[in-house]
Amino acid sequence: MLRRSDALRRALDRRLLPALAQDLNSYLGELGRVQDRVWELDQPADQVAEFQRLLEQVGPSREDEARAVFDEAVRGSDGLLAWLRKRQAALEQIYLKLQELEGVYRDQERLLSETTEFIVARIYWVRNEAPVTVSAFTAAGSELTDLGRRFADGETGSGVVRAFQRSPAAFIGNLVGLVAIVLLCLFLGGKLRSWRAPVLNDGNGTKHVVLATLFALGISALLPAGLYAVAFLIDQLDLPGVLAVPLVTGLRWLAALWFLRRLAARFLRPDGVAVKYFGLSGGIGAQLLRAVTFLTAAAVCVRLPAAILGGDPFGLIWVPRLLLTLWMIAVLFVLLRLLQRRGALVSRWTSGGGGLFRLWGVIWPALALAFAGILGMDILGYRLGASRFFENVVQTFVAAILLTGVYSLLKLVVEKIAYGVQKRKSEEEGFEAAWESSKQVLNQLTRVVSFVVIGAAVLLLADFWDL
Repeated sequence: MLRRSDALRRALDRRLLPALAQDLNSYLGELGRVQDRVWELDQPADQVAEFQRLLEQVGPSREDEARAVFDEAVRGSDGLLAWLRKRQAALEQIYLKLQELEGVYRDQERLLSETTEFIVARIYWVRNEAPVTVSAFTAAGSELTDLGRRFADGETGSGVVRAFQRSPAAFIGNLVGLVAIVLLCLFLGGKLRSWRAPVLNDGNGTKHVVLATLFALGISALLPAGLYAVAFLIDQLDLPGVLAVPLVTGLRWLAALWFLRRLAARFLRPDGVAVKYFGLSGGIGAQLLRAVTFLTAAAVCVRLPAAILGGDPFGLIWVPRLLLTLWMIAVLFVLLRLLQRRGALVSRWTSGGGGLFRLWGVIWPALALAFAGILGMDILGYRLGASRFFENVVQTFVAAILLTGVYSLLKLVVEKIAYGVQKRKSEEEGFEAAWESSKQVLNQLTRVVSFVVIGAAVLLLADFWDL
């Protein structure tokens, strides 16, 4: 039922709605042309004036003949005008019906999507996939063998030749564009690095923080953006699907993952933006950077092939299934490593001691057992529930990391505000009074920040887990 509902929704979204939108645009264009023609013909005053002018040029001897010709033209024009008005009315009716049909299609698509989401959100214990057994690995090997035959039959090479023969100039132009994009990105990347050092120097003011953040974003995004542009140009070459899909999809994924890794390095390494300007602990930065590096490598080796081989034109079943299970193992392993009690991140959350730190000795084994349960559900075929639990766990962890960063950033802002109050008050009331005032302001604002962050965390958890 779920597969059928999802297939119907995809059919509406990918085939019926675009075709209907094309029909709507076609009828709208035809209606516009008919209306223009009706407007041109429906000008009796202009026609009479033009006739009077021509009649004066003809002269009295041929006035009757000219008037007869004019009357015949008017009758023909009236007939054409009446036909065009009928056609205009018919086109307007068709256009309105198509608009109604589009509304029905969109309502059906929304209903199917909401139904699927409702079912998926509430039904966890449904075996919607075959369990992973020895036969699964045998079937995956057969799929890979068949895939190798598809690439070895020579059709791919002949498809590239046909693409070149259809438009040699465009083909060569796109290849030249690829080289130009790579060279341009390398040149701009070198320029950004050369500009970065003299602009930033060693300042710590707001200007330096903003500039450091912008430079980190720019340098991180430049080469991945060039890679994405290369994927776009390859997509224009009209290559065979078995070659175009891995190249284009792979380059787009690599561009996104490369950007993520470069951005994480420029924010999380010891001299990174987050550590240097936003007060992030060097230990937490190093721990998160290792996690991001491992996950990007796992995404390239496991998640990307699953995305390519599971879609058109390959449509494999067991290879993506096993690769997605490996991806789940990789992510859960990284989460367990990050949540170790002796790790820098947990030490930051638990302040390195106290009741919560001791309790974490029980929480971590419970999490490990829960993660093993999610993995077991996936292996046994309960993929629907396993995927849902997996997504919720990842979302919860990412939200915790982001909220921790937001809380630390807001605390820095609050401390600067309190320092400003202390500085201003010390000139007016003396150091001790200023210290008491700034401490009071700091405590009040810290409570507000804590309340906002905790409230956001509760709302996010309720949304993730459908509470």
